Amino acid sequence: MKPSLRRTARPRPVLRLTAAAAVVTGLALVAASVAHPAGEGARATLAAAPVAAAEPTVVPTPAPTSEPVPEVPGEEPGLGSVRLVQANIKTGMAVRKFNADVATVMAEQPDFITYNEVHHRSDDLVVPPTSGYSMWRDTSNRYRAETPVAWRTDRWTPVAQGTQMLTNWRGVPKGKKVELGRRFANWVTLTAADGRAVSVVSVHLAPPTRGMPELRRLGVERLVTLVSTLSAQGPVLVGGDFNFHYGAAAYPADLFDAAQLEPTFKTLGTVFPTGDKRGATIDFIFNHGAGQLTATSHHPLELHSDHDAVVADLAWTVDAPVAAPEVITSNPYGTGAERRRAARELRRTVLAAQPGGMVEVFAADLRHAALFRSLRDAATRGVAVHFVTRTNRLTGREKKLRKHLRAATTPVGSSFARCRTACKAAWRSNGAPQGTMLVTEPGQVEPSLRLDVDRRLNANLFKQPTTVVRHTGPLAIAEAVQSMPRRRNR
Repeated sequence: MKPSLRRTARPRPVLRLTAAAAVVTGLALVAASVAHPAGEGARATLAAAPVAAAEPTVVPTPAPTSEPVPEVPGEEPGLGSVRLVQANIKTGMAVRKFNADVATVMAEQPDFITYNEVHHRSDDLVVPPTSGYSMWRDTSNRYRAETPVAWRTDRWTPVAQGTQMLTNWRGVPKGKKVELGRRFANWVTLTAADGRAVSVVSVHLAPPTRGMPELRRLGVERLVTLVSTLSAQGPVLVGGDFNFHYGAAAYPADLFDAAQLEPTFKTLGTVFPTGDKRGATIDFIFNHGAGQLTATSHHPLELHSDHDAVVADLAWTVDAPVAAPEVITSNPYGTGAERRRAARELRRTVLAAQPGGMVEVFAADLRHAALFRSLRDAATRGVAVHFVTRTNRLTGREKKLRKHLRAATTPVGSSFARCRTACKAAWRSNGAPQGTMLVTEPGQVEPSLRLDVDRRLNANLFKQPTTVVRHTGPLAIAEAVQSMPRRRNR
């Protein structure tokens, strides 16, 4: 029987955009100072293009219910973050309760879902046709089919998937009905339209059982091997029922720490029960995305199942590949255009600013004549120009700019300020560039462009090699918004 990958379609929902999480740096002091391989047993498929649909899954399933799975609106994560739900939906429950649990999970509108114990459920029950989700699992036997991964089809496209054997101990323990030692993890690597890639792994480790060897540590070791392989593509998220309590003796912290697999419980410092039996914390969401994704919140979600689902939001800490910075470098030994390339980029940005918009400059000083004229003229035509200098003694052009920005004839909204002692110390300690410029479009609250320059704003802009870096990514811009001394009233 072939593995199944079924994708369903629906009209795209309207996504609520939220600002990217700001990266707070040590320059927060500034504002105050200015106020004044896949592994053993793996069955994997890798592709450079989205995975084509395969034959529908054929597995034993209860008779379908006539009750549709409702789409319940939930709080949707922002595009600067991802949401994962780990849901162990107890096998053997009535279809009505199973459908209700699936609806509860999908009401959270997660990007990804890792399911456990759904080997007896058809694809149409795990992922209702109108839900806007698709899924992957290997259905060659019940043990492989138990841990599917589902994802939102309007935000993510699969590019690779596979199944990793975690433990394969054969035999049915006394008093049990199935081979509890046979455990497999299904995984999918997906990409978004902005170029980001994430791998998601669904896991359910073997429980400690009399008459069967201890298999959980072995399962984690093989999971770590899989995660290490997948991490070459980007962050790896793991959801699952691990059948050991968080922090208990059986919890293999050494393996997780060495593999940089961090549970949300550790990142956020809060722990809650996930199992209804004795209040154990046995369901986890792990993140292998240091420097790219970080957990920002998590909470339990009550289900009919004997496990609560775990919901986690993770924020991106780097901008998407499509927002990669553009680097403009001048060549003091080249043609006139090549010598002036960096200075021209700064000046052209100011000239392009529209009335009602804003240009904010934080620089060591200002001596460049053409850039001075550009800032002065921008303020005259109605652009709010905010200039902050770190110089101990104002240059002649800074004095002229200050006078112009404060003149009664200049449209309201511009300002001129000095960066004092604490401001300068914070700037130096964080290795900030010599100068930064932020541009805000008319009618907008936050900037849409950030420029960094590695030289003072003087004749050396064309006499020495100079680099200007253009940032359009929301996280890079948010970092400057948090760190620069800014006049926020327009």
